Formats: sequence, structure tokens, C-alpha cells
Amino acid sequence: MPLNLNSFSIEYLETAIEADETIIENYWNLGVAYLQAGREAEAQSTWFLPFSTTEDEVESDRLLKDLVGVLENAIAQEE
Repeated sequence: MPLNLNSFSIEYLETAIEADETIIENYWNLGVAYLQAGREAEAQSTWFLPFSTTEDEVESDRLLKDLVGVLENAIAQEE
């Protein structure tokens, strides 16, 4: 039976988030892993979580730029 790396990645990142919810990159990467697994709704809700913890517009802009960067890197790796 082949190893499902995406499933492993999802489990690893979920555990990492439980251990430390302040590492925002884990949310971005978990969302990408969900998206690659065809779980688009879970990806979107995961990406939204860090935005839901701030009302600061500057922080929201920074989060958005970080997320866009992660998504651009994921797209580049798929090509």
C-alpha cells in the first residue's frame, strides 16, 4: 500500500496547530494540504482562522500577503 504523504501532512499540521496555535504558517500549509486533497471547504475555513483573530487592518493585510505568497509557491511547485 503506497504511503499517502498528503494524509500524513494533514495529520502533522493539525497536530502542530494544536500544539501552538500562534504559528500562522501552519494554517497556510494545512489549507494547501487540504486543497491538494480535494477538501476545498476545509482549506478555505482553515485559511480564514488567522483572519478571525484580528481586527487590525494592517495585520490582516500582512496575513493576506503571507497567504498569497504561500499559495503562489504551492502553484509554482505544481507546475
